[in-house]
Amino acid sequence: MKPYCHICLENHAISNFKHLGRCGHTLCSRSVEELFRKAGGSNRIGCPFCRASVTQRQIHPIYLDFKDPDVSQSQDGTAQPAQEIYSAEVLTELVGLHASVETINTDSSADYIKKTAQKLQNAFVDVDKQSCAVTGLLCSIACAFERLAGGIATLASHRDEVLSLRRRLKEEQRDKTRVLEDNARAQYELHEASKITDGALKAASTATDLKTAADRKIAKLEGALKEGTERHKMEMAEKSGEITRLQATLLEHKAKEAKQKARIAELKQRLQEQEAVALANRNRPLPSSSSLLVTPISTRSTAPRVDRASYPARHKDNESFLRSTPDVSECEFTERDNDADDSACLPALFPTPPDDTFQPSLSLPTKFTSDWNFTRPGKRKRIPSSGEPKDMVSKNFPIKVDHQGRPQGLMQLGSRQREKFG
Repeated sequence: MKPYCHICLENHAISNFKHLGRCGHTLCSRSVEELFRKAGGSNRIGCPFCRASVTQRQIHPIYLDFKDPDVSQSQDGTAQPAQEIYSAEVLTELVGLHASVETINTDSSADYIKKTAQKLQNAFVDVDKQSCAVTGLLCSIACAFERLAGGIATLASHRDEVLSLRRRLKEEQRDKTRVLEDNARAQYELHEASKITDGALKAASTATDLKTAADRKIAKLEGALKEGTERHKMEMAEKSGEITRLQATLLEHKAKEAKQKARIAELKQRLQEQEAVALANRNRPLPSSSSLLVTPISTRSTAPRVDRASYPARHKDNESFLRSTPDVSECEFTERDNDADDSACLPALFPTPPDDTFQPSLSLPTKFTSDWNFTRPGKRKRIPSSGEPKDMVSKNFPIKVDHQGRPQGLMQLGSRQREKFG
């Protein structure tokens, strides 16, 4: 079996291999020449296995010569066998070393190879003392190298496998480190996500509480709005009823006023007729002395006679006298009225005239007296917005009011209210 070159990937004889003296690796001659050719004429190349720098002088061929170079040639030019000038002890040692070297194979242990190498070194020391060549020893070494060539090739392949396994282990370690980093990152993201989830849950709980409080507030406001609406409806109903009552009262007052005006006109007409009769009686010629004490009685009127002396001198005109006559009382008017609808007394419509107006002194009985009890109007007082004080309400005021000062029942309306409702 020829040795195998790992550079050219071919098997060669042992004589074709060269030894790199610095690193100890062996290459075939063709591989060494190719390396020098690639180096571009330089005398230094790099070992393809360990990248060690080797010069041309450090490269030695592996040469095995099975003949002793000191052996003399025969006279006829034929080669004679080498003389054995070894001692018996050296031969015995070489024979034992040869047997030890032959037993070396790929399955030999490192300790056994070391021991064999130590014996070989001792044998070389002993052989160097001799003056002859060591042909048998070199042959044994050559055979050992041939047997170890397959082991060296297997070791190189194993080394390549170990290197590939190391590279794969490094890659796996990097992958493991990457996986650990990914796991740590995933744990951190999970922790952050849990924090965000807790915050979201807290925010949702707070929003739920706020929504519950808002719903309660809305329900409370709806109840208040409903109560306010009901109260407003009641107030509006009361106001509408009050307005209806006021309008009915106003219409009644207007109808009563029209009747009173018609009645007053009728009474004035009767009064004018009575005044005309009285004036005619005063303008008659005086009778005889026998009838001076007899007073004629008018058959057209039963009214008493008016004394001329009771009239003032400035009121000689009957029209001015009629204007100054007092108004007819409402109760007097209702007693004489035969209408059943006007039987109830209504509040007075006209104020009492002031005291300084002229009142003629008549001897006729005053059947149309006024029973109004309004006080004389004075200076108007300002009423605060908070409410009307009690002292500002007149005790003699005929209109009934409630606790808020609003009128109730039948009441006397002023000119502005008449214009508003009329």
